[in-house]
Amino acid sequence: MAEKLTATDRENIQAYLSAMKALEAKEPEYNFADEASAEAWEAWNAECLATTNKYQDSIKRALLFSLGDMTGAAPQSVAAILSAFVDSGQITTSTTARRAEIIEYPLDKINCVIWGLLERDTAGQIAIAAEKRGSKKEISILYSINFDNLGDEVTISKRLLPFDKRVYIAVSALFNAGNNVISLTQIHYAMGNTSRPKAGQLQRINEAIKKMNGAAITVDNSQEIAANYKYMQFKYEGSLLPLERIEASVNGQLTDAAIHIFREPPVITFAKKRNQITTIPVKLLQSPMNKTDANLQLEDYLLERISREARGKGKTARLLYKTIFDHAGISTAKQKQRAPEKIEKYLQYYTETNFIKGYAMEADGVTIIFA
Repeated sequence: MAEKLTATDRENIQAYLSAMKALEAKEPEYNFADEASAEAWEAWNAECLATTNKYQDSIKRALLFSLGDMTGAAPQSVAAILSAFVDSGQITTSTTARRAEIIEYPLDKINCVIWGLLERDTAGQIAIAAEKRGSKKEISILYSINFDNLGDEVTISKRLLPFDKRVYIAVSALFNAGNNVISLTQIHYAMGNTSRPKAGQLQRINEAIKKMNGAAITVDNSQEIAANYKYMQFKYEGSLLPLERIEASVNGQLTDAAIHIFREPPVITFAKKRNQITTIPVKLLQSPMNKTDANLQLEDYLLERISREARGKGKTARLLYKTIFDHAGISTAKQKQRAPEKIEKYLQYYTETNFIKGYAMEADGVTIIFA
């Protein structure tokens, strides 16, 4: 039976409501890219939680009292009350966002190939060469993708683009930072953006998520296992990005475009199980270059190649322009003419953020200096 409210309870409820109203009036602005504003908001949120905890006993009694006596009530009646709360939007998923300070960047062959299939249809099974150097037998990782679930009426590109990969990596980083409910704004900042998101940017992130959620993939490395390669077996069939859309309150801001992600994105899991992944600070993605598909494809190759070279014992590494152009989709004379300037801007930023010690621009390529 619901307890009657005492005079003290009523005083506590009034004090709580007054305190929360005052706190709401001084809520600080939250900016994921600004550590000071993020810390200020977290301190404010902690004060809100402390205030609620202070009066929690009276709050619980008041809530039970407002529902009335449920003793002996038909279960259907109780369910109807709860259903009414849900339908009216009074019950909404609420979460406090955690920033992704560390980005896990994949270095495996699957991730090196699937996001760059821009010139041919990706429907059907693809055999990705995985045999070791010098092997006389072909060993493949089998991969397939189709976008049938999106339907013909969807106008977004049914190909995986460099922008999609950056969104995918950002979602994975946020999930591994402890978020299973994620807003588009969080993804925007985890991609390396530092300014407030514009409507068009959020729309593009939203379309990338829709595309990847609707994309059905298969990955199977059984041939590696049969060849006694020392990798864990990996078989996956399902969505490229398994999630559901929900309405949620993230850091006190209501959004109807949040995602509830069910598991770590599968092709990131594939890379981690092979130990073919590197970790970088999110700051490394905050270069001053615009995040166009062309720039992201170039940046992706530089990050992947430099990370691979850094794992070796060499103090320097040579990257030929021809190799960079081939992997970054740089094909026209104009693109090749402008590419060295772009490459230098990235390398200058990587030096400033201590990703590399230095670099040297040369006629046919660049030398990366690690020590």
